[in-house]
Amino acid sequence: MKRSTDRILTTHTGSLPRPRDLLAMVRARARGERVDEDAYQTRLRLAVGEIVRKQAELGIDVIDDGEFGKPSFVTYVRDRLAGLTRREGERQSPWIRSREAISFPEFYQAQAAGAVNARQALMACTGPIKYQGQKELKTDLDNLKAALKGVKVAEAFVPSISPSNVEDWNTNEYYKKPDDYLFAIADAMREEYKAIVDAGFLVQIDDPQLVTHYVVNPTATIEQCRKWAERHVEALNHALRGIPKEKIRYHTCYGINMGPRVHDMEVKHIVDIILKVKAGAFSFEASNPRHEHEWTVWAEARIPDGAVLIPGVISHSTILVEHPELIAQRLVRYAKIAGRENLIGGSDCGFATFAGSDEVHETIVWAKLAALAEGGRLASQELWGGRPAKPANTPAKPPPKPAAKKPTAARKAAGAIRAQTREAALSSVALHKKIRKDDSMSTEIRDCLPPVRTPRKPRITLPRGSIDTHVHVFEPGYKLSPARGYNPPDSTLADLKHLHATLGVDRVVFTQPSVYGTDNSAILNGMAALNRETPNRARCVVAITMDTSEDELAALDAAGVRGVRLNTDNKGGMPIEMSAVHELVARIAPFRWHIEFLFPGKDIVELMPVFAKLKAPMSIAHFAYQPATAGIGAPGFKALIELMRRGNTWMKISGANRVSATDLPPYDDVRPMAQALIEAGPERIMWGTDWPHPNKYVANPNDGDLVDAFGDWVSDEAMRRKIMVETPAAFYRF
Repeated sequence: MKRSTDRILTTHTGSLPRPRDLLAMVRARARGERVDEDAYQTRLRLAVGEIVRKQAELGIDVIDDGEFGKPSFVTYVRDRLAGLTRREGERQSPWIRSREAISFPEFYQAQAAGAVNARQALMACTGPIKYQGQKELKTDLDNLKAALKGVKVAEAFVPSISPSNVEDWNTNEYYKKPDDYLFAIADAMREEYKAIVDAGFLVQIDDPQLVTHYVVNPTATIEQCRKWAERHVEALNHALRGIPKEKIRYHTCYGINMGPRVHDMEVKHIVDIILKVKAGAFSFEASNPRHEHEWTVWAEARIPDGAVLIPGVISHSTILVEHPELIAQRLVRYAKIAGRENLIGGSDCGFATFAGSDEVHETIVWAKLAALAEGGRLASQELWGGRPAKPANTPAKPPPKPAAKKPTAARKAAGAIRAQTREAALSSVALHKKIRKDDSMSTEIRDCLPPVRTPRKPRITLPRGSIDTHVHVFEPGYKLSPARGYNPPDSTLADLKHLHATLGVDRVVFTQPSVYGTDNSAILNGMAALNRETPNRARCVVAITMDTSEDELAALDAAGVRGVRLNTDNKGGMPIEMSAVHELVARIAPFRWHIEFLFPGKDIVELMPVFAKLKAPMSIAHFAYQPATAGIGAPGFKALIELMRRGNTWMKISGANRVSATDLPPYDDVRPMAQALIEAGPERIMWGTDWPHPNKYVANPNDGDLVDAFGDWVSDEAMRRKIMVETPAAFYRF
């Protein structure tokens, strides 16, 4: 287990907000509904990668998979333990009869009505308890291992439920004695605990039942609850036998988020029993108003030699984002108790213990985690020498400005909060999209927006030799097709060169826009100009007719043309129909050209028979116009994945703004599609800006944002180089 040897490390309890599309799948599976298993597993794998990177970006040191593969922190075991059977009816929430509900009946009645965990299946043990979750566990472990590649964190942990919680959630109808049932669960869960550690992770035992047993059993005395806890710690230690203590984190909490909590069992009544767990680290609530004062109890407790304390210094029980200086004060306080090297900053509890838990909005969760990282930094300054963490009410000089190249976690936290303001823009964007849809029905040829003339330099550095595989140029003086669908903005070769210099792009592929029909002069002249400046700097994909001669095709090939574009979305003057595609293949085969298709996203399924018989390489741009809102399980996107797996399709992950639900960076909803395509055909993925983004009427993207979105989708440098350099260089024969 990593320790805070030169600074205070940070972590959290485990559960984090799930992406909405994954959440919908998780809920459907939990209800027993049919879900496309391949789509679910693909989305889960990608989501785990996203949440791992998110934690690292926020500055968290010891991370997990967000428990994305589980419907909740406890009910997941129903599928992993043999001997459990579903009964008629639903499990009654224990909070309905708790000490809390007796004191605040109106509050808990209202809360239970809308709680995610209020309506859970009623389960019983009807046969021998045996572990059968090896496959599901392996999936979780493999997904986390894959996600950690290329991500710099100190360590990773995997939460697993304690025997006491399994016992509480699944009534015993099989074993004659309660202890027989409890220890059978312990023996079964030991297999999961050991497998997690054997896979190279820390195991975190989640055991909220240990301290909530008192509050949900209003007739039990403190002494009776202590006796109950002693026996259940014995069972847990039985399950942990043979597993090194330094590989075990133990977490207990009060199993409730927003509530008065006046009846929580006080730590002074149970801390000695908690510390009997054979674990190397102890995670507990320490920042909410009912338990922050208990640091004095921990100061007097007999903490095992070498044990690490993980006090919660941010809380799940408030939507307030803790000030980093307050977090630092809490950490310094516990460092004086345990020693700075035996302290890790954590959270009181998980932020999405049940899939769909939304007491704390996900944007606030990210802000809290960023504040935790910044609080750890401030505490480290004091504990290892530096400016002390001042009390919150003490006036202080403004802190020194952080280095521009290394934004602090506090600034990231502020950014996370500011990200909420994007929500206010969504309704406006939706209205704009409706206007855009309505406008598309008009026969008027409209002037589309110009590109952003001041592109932003991206955060990431593109690999040397990067190729932008999808651009157009619209120079004054070139004749437009009368059949065009829009009037393009002036977007000159000089504008393009300025853009690429800003982004760090070295080479380019011009794609014939529909508004010029089969007059390729604008892009051919642009290609020739760039190649005169720098040999092999540019290539073209053109539009032709079936009457274009073989000599003309040969001349185009010699100039640097590498493919033909078929555009059925904005046809303009492009006359070749899909029915002639196989004849076209025969015409271009001697030149080793490909066909680039652009078609309405809804057409992909019916075009699949045509694509299946195609004997030439093909490329598709802009995610084939598959909307991000439909998800990677939609029929259109599944068809796209099938094309990628066939081996003759190259995909440009371009035009993220065209398929995103919001038209706003960072285009997070497009990430699952990009990563699924990369996984399906990593050798045949390319990237392009789609500059100058024609046929747009509401807003155009800043191309720096599009580059950074690509950087977020693809964090591995080798894969970036493959997509940006190696694959397009071979495909377009640079």
